[in-house]
Amino acid sequence: MAAIETFHIDCECGSPLTVGIHQCGLNAICTSCQRSIRVPDLKKLRALSGDPYPTLASIRKIQKAIADRLAPFDGVCVSCRKPGTTEVPILFSEVRERFVTDHGGFRLGVPALKPAQKTEDVTEDTEIPLILCDQCTAEFRANRPTKGVNWLVQLAAWLAVTAMLQLLFQHWQVTLIAGVLFAIQIWRWRQTSLARELRRPKWLEPWTAKVRWFPEAIRDAMEYSLSVGAPRPLRKSSAD
Repeated sequence: MAAIETFHIDCECGSPLTVGIHQCGLNAICTSCQRSIRVPDLKKLRALSGDPYPTLASIRKIQKAIADRLAPFDGVCVSCRKPGTTEVPILFSEVRERFVTDHGGFRLGVPALKPAQKTEDVTEDTEIPLILCDQCTAEFRANRPTKGVNWLVQLAAWLAVTAMLQLLFQHWQVTLIAGVLFAIQIWRWRQTSLARELRRPKWLEPWTAKVRWFPEAIRDAMEYSLSVGAPRPLRKSSAD
């Protein structure tokens, strides 16, 4: 269940009051002085909370903040707020629309070879710079895992499965067919949304959570993928 969006407003007595998005237009009671406070509409509520783009979707806010060089893309480390020296490009690829171009039809034969539905995705890519200082860059590099299993390890795993099939069937033609069908099924599974979900860089979540609006953009996306580039020196604008 998604968390309820909350905001902070000030009472006349000076005490902060936490209100939820569901309280817009209603009255809230200050816990300090018991005064009734009218909660403003969502646009004003977000503006009062320091949101410079209260009417935009989360990913649009990120794109505007990058273009306007606002926090957290203002050259300051997103983690410790020290002057940034490095930026890590994170490519956020979001599926905006999906069209079924071929339903696959009906064919007799081996189920593994039956064509699946073909779809065409309309995606939008946004490169989001994660700005870090030298110390946080070193921590980021330490958290980042090494390169995953390469194709030689995958080939060795497939050969091991094939050898087990040979011991089971004792017939190389049957083993070859079973091995090919197994490889096809694995390849088809890797294209599913569940497989892509499992391949997402979970180690990156503590870092993206520090980027304003990024968790909301991920939560609002129908389907998305993340890829991380190599750290590079922080690019300075001509105004700096």
